[in-house]
Parts: sequence; C-alpha cells; structure tokens
Amino acid sequence: MDEARRFLRYVTPGLVFMTEVLVVLWVIAPDWTCDIMDGFKKDVGAGLAIVTLFASGGIGFIFSSIHHYIHWRCESCVIDHRGLLVSLRSHGILCLVDRDSGDALPESETPDRFQAWAILTALWHERLADGSGKIKSADPRVTSLSDLAHSAGSARVAAGSAWIISLFVLGHCCSYSTEIYAVARFVVGNALAVLLLWLHHKGYERIGEAMCRVVEQVLCDALSEETARNRGTIQTHVTLG
Repeated sequence: MDEARRFLRYVTPGLVFMTEVLVVLWVIAPDWTCDIMDGFKKDVGAGLAIVTLFASGGIGFIFSSIHHYIHWRCESCVIDHRGLLVSLRSHGILCLVDRDSGDALPESETPDRFQAWAILTALWHERLADGSGKIKSADPRVTSLSDLAHSAGSARVAAGSAWIISLFVLGHCCSYSTEIYAVARFVVGNALAVLLLWLHHKGYERIGEAMCRVVEQVLCDALSEETARNRGTIQTHVTLG
C-alpha cells in the first residue's frame, strides 16, 4: 500500500498536467482540441492507457524535481521547522552542540530551514527506531501526509506548466480570431488556468501546514516526556553554516 501511494505521487502530477492542458485547450479551442483527440485515439488505440501511464510517471518525476528546487529555494515555504527548534531550546528540552568542538551553541545561532528539517528528521527517526510509542503510532499518518504534500506541491508545478504549455500550443497550432466568442473563450480558459493554479497552491499550503503541525506536536510531546523521564536536556550534534 505504501509503495503504491508513493508511486502514485509521481504519476498523479503527470495526469494533472495532461488533464489541465486538455481542459484549457478545450475551453479556448474546442473544435481543434476534439479533432486532435479523435485522431490521437485512432492512432494509439488500446495502448493509450499504457502510454499515458508511463508518460505521466516521467512527467511527474520532472515536476517533482522542480517542486523540490522551489521548495528549498523559497524561504517563505510553509514547511519550516525552525520555530519548533527555537521553542525546544528555549524550554531547555533540546541543546544543539557543535559537532567539531563539542561546545553548546548559543541560542542566537539558529539553523537554516534545511538544517532544521534535517535535525527534526533525525530526532524523529532515531526515536522511531527505538520504538517510541507516540512516534511509532503517528509515523504512518505523517508518512501519508508527507506523500500528499509532495503530490500537492508537484501538482502545483504541473498546473503552472499546463497553463504555459497550453498557451504555447495555442500560439503555434491555432489561428487567432477577434470574434466575441473566441475572445470570451480565451479569457475564460486563462481564468480557469489561474484558478486551478491557485487551488493547487492553497492545497499544498494546507497539507504542508497540517503535516508540520502533526510532526511538531508528536515530536514535542515525545521529547518532553523523554526529558522529564531522564531529567536531562537532549543533545544533538550539528554544524551550522
């Protein structure tokens, strides 16, 4: 089940891309789009489903790579665990120690977003391997949310790409018309593309925020209990910068 879900997280963005390209093209140039689809179905026949599946997987992987690049280049991304680390350090639950010198890092030195993610991931999986009840129970749901967030982020890239490709195809394959209905279809098609892109973006933000809240809540509870039980601060060795 897990492998199937992770496979679908690459296939789904490709299907989203193909579907939205066809929808936008159909809204703006319905006759041309229907003619192309009829010809395509006659040429491909029964192999259409197999071709679409493999193509969507490859396209989805490309969108996934673009999503990861945007994710780590954009500082305003919703998936940001720095606030949790600041809270854990201020409450004496977590101490960050320089890996080279062994000295505790002052609270003024904070990790960047990638380092915060790496620290939180290490803390989570160390306790998952040790059989921590809270983390072990929550891990399947967190994994599911992580896959959903990945798919939603890749689908956001797919929606933006679908809009661009649709305009490119229209500009190179269709004739221009200034008739009122043609102009109206063009406006509606572009408005639909913008709406779909916005919906994918908001969906990614909501799922990403949900995943962060679940992860941070469970990990915070587990670390607090561990600190109280051991009566000591949890140390994590890192190198910042």
